[in-house]
Amino acid sequence: MLNVAFLSLSVWFLLGMPVGNADNPHGCQVWSPAEVTCVDTFQLTVVPPDLPESILRLDLQGNRIKELYRQPFNTLKHLEYLDLTWTRFEYVENGTFAGMTNLRTLNLSRNDLGDSQWSNITSSLPSLRTLILSNNRLQHLSRWSFKGLHNLTFLDLSSNAIIVGECAFCGQQRLKRLDMTSNEISTLPNRLFHPQSELELLDLSNNRLTDDVLEKEELWLGLSRLRTLLVRRNYLSIPKFAQSFRNLTSLNTITMSDLGWNNISIIDEYAFTGLESLDKLRIATITSRMFEGLENVTVLDLSLNDVLEIEPYGFYDNEFQPNLPLACALSSSAIVFYMFAVFLISYYHWKIKYLMFLLRRRNEDDDEPMRGRRFVYDAFVAHNSEDIRWVVHELCHNLEDVQDQPRYKLCIHQRNFLPGAPIVNNIVKAIETSRKTICVLTRSFLRSGWCEFELQLAQTPDNLFGKGGSCRLILVFLEKIPRPLLKKYKHLEAVMDRDTYLEWPGDARGRPLFWRRLRAALGKPVNDGQAGDGGMIDDDGHELVPLNRM
Repeated sequence: MLNVAFLSLSVWFLLGMPVGNADNPHGCQVWSPAEVTCVDTFQLTVVPPDLPESILRLDLQGNRIKELYRQPFNTLKHLEYLDLTWTRFEYVENGTFAGMTNLRTLNLSRNDLGDSQWSNITSSLPSLRTLILSNNRLQHLSRWSFKGLHNLTFLDLSSNAIIVGECAFCGQQRLKRLDMTSNEISTLPNRLFHPQSELELLDLSNNRLTDDVLEKEELWLGLSRLRTLLVRRNYLSIPKFAQSFRNLTSLNTITMSDLGWNNISIIDEYAFTGLESLDKLRIATITSRMFEGLENVTVLDLSLNDVLEIEPYGFYDNEFQPNLPLACALSSSAIVFYMFAVFLISYYHWKIKYLMFLLRRRNEDDDEPMRGRRFVYDAFVAHNSEDIRWVVHELCHNLEDVQDQPRYKLCIHQRNFLPGAPIVNNIVKAIETSRKTICVLTRSFLRSGWCEFELQLAQTPDNLFGKGGSCRLILVFLEKIPRPLLKKYKHLEAVMDRDTYLEWPGDARGRPLFWRRLRAALGKPVNDGQAGDGGMIDDDGHELVPLNRM
């Protein structure tokens, strides 16, 4: 069986396409595993019985299928989209769509669907999100009309002749858009939309609603998230919106265009007081003080109405006097300033992070002696994680694990950083408690944000130069790095000019000299230079003798 994902049986008139024959009685042509098309579909009076069970979309619009039965729909368990527009069906078997538990969109518009047929359709569609019932013969909506459709988000009931009963939308708490245009509705029951907490758009246009219907405060209970209300082409006269809509705290659009149709000649000057969230308003007649309190209105649409007079002083309180040159200058300046600030923060990200760290530490007590530092490590090794094999197998092996030479104590962040502590604190503590900082320089090191931060900390004056001007930063180049790439780090050239950098030799015969030079740069190890618990080592690796021993 074909693994069809889309099946279209629409009214297509394609030149040169073969119509039904003995082998293809429905006139269907399989173009690909994803698309099946039926031509001359006005001759299609039944749903094809052998539809692939794996299809996701089925389009039957424009046919003459007068009766719908459970077969073959009950086998289409994967179907997500079903379009039965203008199929003229008059009979629907009970439970026709019961097996389609994954159906999300159902379009039944432009049929002769009445209340009796509709009662056989609504059950067992738990996944349905979109339901289109426009241009049918629905007349009554009751609390049972949408029973079982608890996941609806869009419901189109336009162009029927419905009478809305009590609790017609009970259970539809996920409904976001409701269209009831062109239904000749003259009244609506109280608490009709309670508790429609998710409804955002309500279209009641082209009905027979009067202002006494819309002024009922209980009608709007539960619509706290309603943002758009459309009531054009009704029989409204002087709606008192402030009283009726005071619970619609999210309302920002009211459309009342074509107010001549609505028979409104004047709107009370306090009609919109209290609707502070409103930012789009389309009306016809303007009077003094009508817009008082509407400080957020940015769109005022007076088109397609017979506005005869505008009282100018009605706008004075809102000071609608734009200064375009000034507005452009201010907005342009704000944009330029914002872009410049983003650039500075991005470019000096790690410098700013270090500055913030220093500011936080200004008020902390400094317990270190003034004449020297208490060092825990001989060197902190700043490196990229991609170079960890060299650090472990070469650096640590030749400085920490040797038998016949003094052993150094290195600080490696994978091994010695305090778990759970902020990374910035770990880095600064490692540099401050180490006599030297060894930067293992590679291209990946310079590209890393944290490595750049470590390097910048090591280049600050306090950390770069020790007592007597000795350099505490040792650069080890594992690969050739172009000089222009190094110039962005302002202290690196000064360090390189003092011959305090080493290059890792590719030839193994040159490595003994490399290790001798590195040991000379590191000086005397911490363990050899500290005299008991109270001993201290200066930046050059020499023991500082306490005063009571002199």
